[in-house]
Amino acid sequence: MYDACSFSSANLIQIALIRAVLCCSQVEDFVHEQQYIEYSYLFNRFSFDYIRQSLEEFFLYFKVLDLTMYHDQATYNELRQHVRQYDQQTIKKQMKSREEAQKQCIWYIYSTLKGIDLVRARQNPRELLPSYLCNDQDLQGIKIEIVSL
Repeated sequence: MYDACSFSSANLIQIALIRAVLCCSQVEDFVHEQQYIEYSYLFNRFSFDYIRQSLEEFFLYFKVLDLTMYHDQATYNELRQHVRQYDQQTIKKQMKSREEAQKQCIWYIYSTLKGIDLVRARQNPRELLPSYLCNDQDLQGIKIEIVSL
């Protein structure tokens, strides 16, 4: 779901809480999961203040303030809605980023061409592609390089 390698330890609590919200439909289940997350961080020697601050930041970010005091299903449903929207936006961003990365792909065509023929091929490498690929819209962002053997 989220690339944990790119997150700092400060964000890992938020990631765990997001996962808990996405997995738990009932507020009671979420509260148990939240407690488990808190105990895990305490067990790994994170300070209680740090954990509390991270929880507060999580609830503030998702615009839910009173869930920590009152285990109210309606408030939790509101939190779930905000988290789902956030998750969908994150997925869209990841997909767009991956599509952009794919468009920046480089294809290497190995050729035995020499001299002026090699120069021409390097100037317009798409001429070496099969005809069915020449007008393919998916190839528009792909860079093609001719490599002499």
